[in-house]
Amino acid sequence: MNPQRTTGMTEMSVLTALFEMRVLNVSASGCLIETATALQPGTVCELRTAIDGEVLSDVICVTRCVKAQGAGSRFRIGVRFVWCAPAAPSLRSVLTNRLSDQ
Repeated sequence: MNPQRTTGMTEMSVLTALFEMRVLNVSASGCLIETATALQPGTVCELRTAIDGEVLSDVICVTRCVKAQGAGSRFRIGVRFVWCAPAAPSLRSVLTNRLSDQ
């Protein structure tokens, strides 16, 4: 098989934005967050939060986004955890460990 060469420019862009949010509910497969910014279903992003001073990071995918009733211009966003690197502390791993300890 001969490798194909591209002609012209090949580009990739990365959009980075930080949003303040509040975690409303967490399960083993995902969580519900609230923020002032709407995100489209299918958006993949990194969620970072801190519990007991430990910064936790998870890759998440937005599954739904609805305007929160009675909360002004706030949005409730359902997300699922995409993967979890075993060596990295994550919200998912901390939750799983705490539930198994009980």
